[in-house]
Amino acid sequence: MIKKGHNFNDIYNYRNSKYFVETVIRARMWEQGANKLAIFARGMPKLL
Repeated sequence: MIKKGHNFNDIYNYRNSKYFVETVIRARMWEQGANKLAIFARGMPKLL
């Protein structure tokens, strides 16, 4: 879900992207091997 603007390529226009990027950076500090750590992300459906 884009929170502001119309630039779909700007990661900071999305609500939780900032936190996802921070989490990936922290996880990679803990486990640096690219094949040893799998990171999954899933968008939550918007409830009406």
